Amino acid sequence: MTLGAEIVKVADLARLELTSQEQKRFGAEFEKIVAYFAELQRLKLEGELLLGYRCPRTPDEPRNYVIEVEKLSKHLKDGYFKIPPLLA
Repeated sequence: MTLGAEIVKVADLARLELTSQEQKRFGAEFEKIVAYFAELQRLKLEGELLLGYRCPRTPDEPRNYVIEVEKLSKHLKDGYFKIPPLLA
């Protein structure tokens, strides 16, 4: 499969409609991405990464929050939260 055919296939999978100029630009960028991943595969990345310092963490404790139902009432319907549809 040629690079041009691969670009068209990837664009179709991503549901992109590319012009011929955009395909050429994407092709150049795609080659850079593939080369970068090939470079990453050559690296020997195994084992654990140990940091020289402790990661600061706060204790996991419950907090007292005051929830005012009146402020939420515009988002409630029949005791449930109304969530707008993502796709219309």
